[in-house]
Amino acid sequence: MKKNFFSSIVCFILIFNVTAYANESSMNVLEGTFENLVIEDASGKAISNVTAISYNNNLYFSLIEISNKLNKNVIWDKKSNTIDIIDFSQHDLEKGNNVVVSDSKLDIKGELITFHDDVFAEGAIVIEDTIDNIMFEKNGYSKLYPASTVKIMTALLALEKGNLQDEITVSSNVTKLPADSRKAHIMPGDRLTLEQLLYGMLLYSGNDCALAIAEHIGKSEANFADMMNKKAKEIGALDTNFVNSHGYHDSNQYTTPRDLALITIEASKYPEFIKIIKTPYYKAVFKNRNGETKEKDWKTTNLFLRKDYDFVLKGIIGGKTGYTSASRHNLVTLSKYNGHNYYCVTLKDSPNQRYRDTKKLLENSYDLRAKEELKKRRIIKKINIHPIIKINNMKVKLNRDTFMAYDEIYTSLDNINNIFKENKISFIEKSIKVFIDKKQMNFREIKPIIYKGKSMVSVKEIANEFNLRLSWNDTNKRVTLYGNNTNIEIPINDKVVTKNNEKIEMKQSTIVLGGHIFVPIDFIANCLGKEVDWGIIKAIKIDAGPVNQYKDIINWNKYRADRKYKIEPLIFFYPDILKFICF
Repeated sequence: MKKNFFSSIVCFILIFNVTAYANESSMNVLEGTFENLVIEDASGKAISNVTAISYNNNLYFSLIEISNKLNKNVIWDKKSNTIDIIDFSQHDLEKGNNVVVSDSKLDIKGELITFHDDVFAEGAIVIEDTIDNIMFEKNGYSKLYPASTVKIMTALLALEKGNLQDEITVSSNVTKLPADSRKAHIMPGDRLTLEQLLYGMLLYSGNDCALAIAEHIGKSEANFADMMNKKAKEIGALDTNFVNSHGYHDSNQYTTPRDLALITIEASKYPEFIKIIKTPYYKAVFKNRNGETKEKDWKTTNLFLRKDYDFVLKGIIGGKTGYTSASRHNLVTLSKYNGHNYYCVTLKDSPNQRYRDTKKLLENSYDLRAKEELKKRRIIKKINIHPIIKINNMKVKLNRDTFMAYDEIYTSLDNINNIFKENKISFIEKSIKVFIDKKQMNFREIKPIIYKGKSMVSVKEIANEFNLRLSWNDTNKRVTLYGNNTNIEIPINDKVVTKNNEKIEMKQSTIVLGGHIFVPIDFIANCLGKEVDWGIIKAIKIDAGPVNQYKDIINWNKYRADRKYKIEPLIFFYPDILKFICF
């Protein structure tokens, strides 16, 4: 950078008197991870992004990056160990002394990983930890027949409503099941515990066990099916309909890969469910109607858990199979690998290919996550900055450790706020950003929300954004958006809206929370014909001060933007004095 740039307006100089520290072994070695955050202005608009290091549940920011975001430049003279923080000169900017980076560099996807692959299944999905992180999806919203994977919902309700030691007497209705129905061969009058029936249902896939559970929990299978549908809606599985407890084919019984994954995630919250599905073999000992002891040996239908088959999957916990001639071969799989929980669903596959598809999808997920974690992991060295700095002869305390990584100084947000007092910078745990036709949507009053795994926006904010009017009909409980040759009727708790007399189905029903009406984000694309993108991100908010609202000005060549990806030797210093002087 040219000398005349330094001779422009100097705001302040930060001076470090440091001594090279030769013995690195005496310093604490720490391991941190890089995280991408968005910077918001006072209105909540994302204006840029910033990289932070996460260590010990705290975030530390590069002094260089934060200075750049505040339209200041940091010059580090390593020979004299002096750091100058100065205002950007508009004159030098116009002469091209700094690289101007546009807002298009903003990455709102955060740490979510997705990939594409070829699978034979008609529908498939892989979820890592929560529904917010879908790593792979093929026809995720397609309605397909679930077959015996229905039993996951039956198990969920049994664990929620029942007691594992409940003794259940099998009714004569088990003899009325279709002849080609999968059975665990329990008979009317047999007395089993709920736990035993769950093993017979989830391991051996006995429809008779499922029916006995349904009649115990719901008093009748019809009532139990109603309970299943109610529970599905509660957890956000809105494209699912149950007719029976076991999955024997019915054309009105269907689900989607997404919905089935949601149901599985909910069931996996019960340790008893995990315990059962990971069991390869179970012996049930119980009494028949005459009080005689009976024994049943049940092997799991999941070939990943069977030693007599060659299907092997790293991290396997268990899952549930399903088959009818209409549904073809289904498989739900749970696994845990390197600290992450994975939920994989493959529907309408072939007998062995469902295992090969699942193995490929999950092991791809493992590999991608491992590569991402390796890319993020960096070794950093901790140094203890002198706890007191001087600003205009006033002492300011640095209240957290400051360290160096990749030849840069990283410090806490508290210390950043102490240094740049004209700006109030705060951390936002999670924030939803919505972009319409690549322009960020500005939420004036009501922020978007996550409801049952789906992003929702306020109808009022949509009206403000698109200059539409709102009216409310209390009789039929629906709101109407109108104006600009558009008339959209939106019923409450319904997925179907009407635009100019045309029915349009959304991915989730409208909801009312806190007196506000919310619709899924896909409403904007489907009903208003706009290109929509959104993401859930961490952010820091800058409430005041000279933040450049339009451009991100960074001298990338000088300050090495590649440090997030390239491992380089570190340079270590031990500062013994930290002073702050203003001119």
